[in-house]
Amino acid sequence: MRNHERITCEVCATLFDNTSYRKTRFCSWKCYLINHAAKYEKIPCPQCGKLFARNKATGNDYCSNKCGRLSLRKDGTKTMINGYIMVKAHWHPAAVDGYVYEHRLVAEAKLGRLLQGEECVHHINHIKTDNRPGNVMVCKTNAEHIAIHASEHRAMGRPLPMNTPAAIAKRAKSKKDNALLRAAGLLMLCACLIAGEWVETTAVLTAFCPCTYCCGHRAQGITADGTDVRKEPYGIAADPQRLPFGTWVYIPLGEGYLDRQQTEDRVFRVDDTGGIVRRRTRRTGIIHLDLRFIHHSSAVRFGIKTATVWVWYP
Repeated sequence: MRNHERITCEVCATLFDNTSYRKTRFCSWKCYLINHAAKYEKIPCPQCGKLFARNKATGNDYCSNKCGRLSLRKDGTKTMINGYIMVKAHWHPAAVDGYVYEHRLVAEAKLGRLLQGEECVHHINHIKTDNRPGNVMVCKTNAEHIAIHASEHRAMGRPLPMNTPAAIAKRAKSKKDNALLRAAGLLMLCACLIAGEWVETTAVLTAFCPCTYCCGHRAQGITADGTDVRKEPYGIAADPQRLPFGTWVYIPLGEGYLDRQQTEDRVFRVDDTGGIVRRRTRRTGIIHLDLRFIHHSSAVRFGIKTATVWVWYP
């Protein structure tokens, strides 16, 4: 009769007898599945956009070999969903997961320096994959880039995207809603200043968006206190023990949060929370604020900052 070996389960730390002829690490099938699920995470495929389970150890970036072949070329570049080509360049300060847009590298090589501030690249012939030095042009601001596209639309006799009836109606509604929100925010700011309940504090600022990559594949656009992000796209996620839901936070101009969209209303409400926010706040003792953006690219561009903010508790 073979002696049973006493083994500690790697998941639940329970001692059990190994009755198998081969050494096992788990006491039950349930613990095995828990360990197996922890190895994977749900992310969208950069090529087709489909959600798939990626092995954290191997780090597969695509849902299938077909998508990998479509995006990855022999020279180490890949084509993104938006049509632009990215090149592997871990050394670049603007690299995302080790990749940088090829047209950015070509423009920087043409200038002999890195792009600064709001500088962006324009494709003269509008072909996103044509990154020849003669086809890229550097614009000082995004507004200049938009103006170039607008002048080309006028030259071709096509209506501008912002002048279509649907865009005009949407802009009028958005302007009215923003005016109401700005007025309400200014009234709240004045009321809080009169009451004298503003508290100055230092906080760590990060950013996220309501997409499945930031909030998980079960994200439905509803915050922890029931706010619909489609109606209130901007808000703050914080630790409820430090900043309860409904707390107003004043973020000064110049921190990069809605500086170009809203320059008058700087007051935002805490309406969400998250595991990482809670853990970092309780571990370091410094308030961690996760700012909600509309677009994922804006959240990635914001990065991590330390700033002085003012908090008003309800």
